[in-house]
Amino acid sequence: VENFSGYSYGVLPLCWTNYVEKQSWFVEYDRLYFPNNENNVDGFKGAIVSPMFDLRGIEGANLKMKMLGNQTGKVTLKLSCDSGKTYSQLAEYDNIPATKDVLINLSSYVGKVINVCIEGTATGIENSYLIVDDFELELIESCSRPEAIELTRIGGTSVDVKLLTSLNASSWQYVIVKSGDLGVESGTIVDVTTKEFTISNLLGFSKY
Repeated sequence: VENFSGYSYGVLPLCWTNYVEKQSWFVEYDRLYFPNNENNVDGFKGAIVSPMFDLRGIEGANLKMKMLGNQTGKVTLKLSCDSGKTYSQLAEYDNIPATKDVLINLSSYVGKVINVCIEGTATGIENSYLIVDDFELELIESCSRPEAIELTRIGGTSVDVKLLTSLNASSWQYVIVKSGDLGVESGTIVDVTTKEFTISNLLGFSKY
């Protein structure tokens, strides 16, 4: 998460880089700021590039940020998977309203190392600007397994289960399959919200 706070005027956060044609992004009042009225000429651009983000070994990712504009102006979001040699366009926002929340799913880029380019295009309208704030790359972690499972009170049709783990997940999933069945794909996924639960409706004298 980068909220651009705590930096001196005009200073960029560590590992953020300006790629500039005529103008640049800079930090002002704890936000990333692009004054898009330099010389009152349309078409001036300024691009800033994020640090590298490693999307390997995760389930998915979301790109989040807030945008703000007071006049016409355009922000283009681009993404690179080759250390900035080439970029593909993720989204483009024109005539940004007072506040815009951006959410882009990046799951198609899982397994790659990426960086994000934020490009502003000036309109030349006096006193206009573009602002980006609360930049966040939300990682969706892969599911984790408990270190061990403890089975107690094994009865004819039920068993008590305890997941031995230090992880504090909001939910867990398990599958029960009979011995000899073709893997977990032949069972039904069950969701539980605690580390201790009872499995019922089992068949007596059966192995699972």
